[in-house]
Amino acid sequence: MTVCNRYAIRSAFFDIDAPAGNPQQIAEHARYIDDGVLLIEEGKIVGLYPWQQGEARVKADWSLIDYRGKVILPGFIDTHIHFPQAEIIGAYGEQWLERYTFPAESHYGDMHYATRMASFFLQQLLSKAPPAPWFLPPYTLNP
Repeated sequence: MTVCNRYAIRSAFFDIDAPAGNPQQIAEHARYIDDGVLLIEEGKIVGLYPWQQGEARVKADWSLIDYRGKVILPGFIDTHIHFPQAEIIGAYGEQWLERYTFPAESHYGDMHYATRMASFFLQQLLSKAPPAPWFLPPYTLNP
């Protein structure tokens, strides 16, 4: 089986093209490309161009994925997680740390528990992944 390591994604794109020095500068750096191409090599973004400029950069051995009619955005949502606290999300109380957080985290001192929970957590993440094409290598878990 041959795995393609080069992808060209044609779509509309919106992003912020440079860091802003302050909130007032964000609008200056907003970029919308109505018909563009995102180039990905070996899992890394190597370019984002308007289609007319980027089309010539797409070689015959690249996988071209056409998402015209859709808009691709960078991940603006803060998706960080405090992994040992995943089991207690939504457990609100006045003594949050002492009553919920510290007891939940203390279980992770047990290697068997930590391994089992990490495997479950990663399986849950991977089960929610979108269908191929993947831009990361496949992962297998050994619980």
